[in-house]
Amino acid sequence: MANGGAFGNPLTTGIALNFEVDMTPYRQMMQDNLKFAQTQAAETQAKEKEFQDILKNITYDDSKILKRRRDGARVEYASLINDAIKLNKNGDRGGVQNRIADFRSTMNNLVDEKTNFNLYEKAAREGKSWTSAEYINAMNGLNQGETSDESILKLYPDEIDYDSKSGTFASQAIPKADAMSWANKILQGMPLKSTNLKPELVPETGEYRFPLSKVEDPEAFYKEMGALWLGGGESNVETMRRERGLTSDDLDGTGAIHNSTEYMRSLFQDKIGGDRYGRPLAAKGGGFSFNVGGGRSEDSIFNKSGGRELKLAGGDALKTTGQYDITFTKGTGRTTLSVPSGSYVLDPTNGEYKETGFTGALEDAIPLYPMVGEDGQEWYAAISKGSVSDVDPNMIMIITNLLSSGDAGDAAEAQKMLDKSKYGQTYLIKGNGSVKNQFWGKVLGQDYTKQRANDAMKKLGAGLPDF
Repeated sequence: MANGGAFGNPLTTGIALNFEVDMTPYRQMMQDNLKFAQTQAAETQAKEKEFQDILKNITYDDSKILKRRRDGARVEYASLINDAIKLNKNGDRGGVQNRIADFRSTMNNLVDEKTNFNLYEKAAREGKSWTSAEYINAMNGLNQGETSDESILKLYPDEIDYDSKSGTFASQAIPKADAMSWANKILQGMPLKSTNLKPELVPETGEYRFPLSKVEDPEAFYKEMGALWLGGGESNVETMRRERGLTSDDLDGTGAIHNSTEYMRSLFQDKIGGDRYGRPLAAKGGGFSFNVGGGRSEDSIFNKSGGRELKLAGGDALKTTGQYDITFTKGTGRTTLSVPSGSYVLDPTNGEYKETGFTGALEDAIPLYPMVGEDGQEWYAAISKGSVSDVDPNMIMIITNLLSSGDAGDAAEAQKMLDKSKYGQTYLIKGNGSVKNQFWGKVLGQDYTKQRANDAMKKLGAGLPDF
């Protein structure tokens, strides 16, 4: 056998060998690795840019939170940035989003706190609600030694509702209630167990007053009126508490009944000719009379009350500057009222007023009360005919009290009562010259003139010219 094996030595036999290797798979692998590395780098860069953009968009406006909260908000913001960087470095993107959500929730609570406090300050300026100047100063950091949450909560418990979860205050400006106006409404319409007497003309003064001296059992009367007063809601209770200088402890147990009885007693102590009366409804004066707080005609008595905020469908609200609470002395009647476009009808499911597609005339409508919006627009509340023929004055008084409170829950309850008793729908009619004449023509009866209708609405803030 020759050297080189069976074929001999390839170097001496002349057989050529090809050492070329196919590098294509290797090059493809390298390209894939490079592409993957580039993709990874691009993704990392994109994520970092996304994170930086997130940080840039984490902002808050400290002008929208109380000054006393701003130092804490800055500390919370710095803590958020540090936490977000650490979480991002560890690849915890979900943790970053959760931390940001917590921060935004905290800031939203602080914004809500200031918005609520601004409304409280506005109520204090208007003087229509129970507020505390000392509390306002404390919240604004003007009272030495009273700036901590603990001290404010201890010193002003009646002004706030503290949310321990968010650590914020909800300032409570509770509307003031007019006890005598309320009492006169009750006495003119609602049947009582203790008496069936109604306000009557006092010849000596020319005023309509409740004749307390004629009540057989005054104590039972005071107690019944006191119980009704307590049932009127938070505004009534707070008004009584503050006017009489009571504490919350004074209203525990039987204290509420005792103090409401005494509160009602204080309203009916006016002496005229040796007899005791309630405070006057309105001056008589022969025919029509008008004063700052309201007026009286041969057919009705109307007393001015403060503004309301009525809920509209869609989340808006109709804010008014004032309204008249009306009592028809000769029975609640019906009249025709025009319904122009832009008017509303009450939704009994939620107590909100929604735009009505109806325009035209409401025949045999029951007029309730007029209002004036903050923009000067007049509004007139009324009930459409329904299927009842006779109008129950007691029923209408209760309905009017519920509707005129401005509370959506009360409004919904009022409409449900109307539906059950076969009355019609509650309309909020947008005022114009025609509606004004129709409404006040019924309210003032034979005492109606256009000038008197205009004067009455001007007293509510409309300021419309005569027509």
